[in-house]
Amino acid sequence: MTWVCLDRGVQLADLLGDRSASVDRWRTAREELRADILDQGYDARVGSFVLAYDSTELDASLLRIPLVGFLPGDDPRVVGTITRVWRVLSAGPALVRRYNVDDGLPGEEGAFLLCSFELVSALVLAGRHDDARRLFDQLLASAGPLGLYAEQLATDGTALGNYPQAFTHLALIEAALNLDAAGDRDALHAWAARTRARWV
Repeated sequence: MTWVCLDRGVQLADLLGDRSASVDRWRTAREELRADILDQGYDARVGSFVLAYDSTELDASLLRIPLVGFLPGDDPRVVGTITRVWRVLSAGPALVRRYNVDDGLPGEEGAFLLCSFELVSALVLAGRHDDARRLFDQLLASAGPLGLYAEQLATDGTALGNYPQAFTHLALIEAALNLDAAGDRDALHAWAARTRARWV
């Protein structure tokens, strides 16, 4: 996300014609950081990006790599990361945990719904539209009685964490828009129809 900050700063300064911004310095820092992440943040032995340098652990936030434009969704390193996150962090057919490491917090983590919806978006960008739509439909079915989502979901369907969680809903909308942009014109409408039906 530091790379994203630098990249968006460069883009905004260019867009606004801001001559006072240190754009050249930001571009240099952005490219140095990108090279460092590609060198140390990707582990060819496990075929994926990793949670931290010198680690083989995963964090499902790695699914954001194609969503923020760091690499294309069909880059083999991205595809390998998507596949490994889905396999290693799976908590159910459409659910992924954020990570498997001890974060020092009490209790057991549920599936992290923001990352579960980001898996849908990442699959779309990787060209796996059928898988993405299938997971999207399964996630839609896991909404609460008001069509809202919590931060996390237990494997038995119990909502965990903050409720309702805004970030989960932003990821849901992003997934629907990505499906829509990929030609699945009914994705956004399916979500809206389900939500409407709960109020009728």
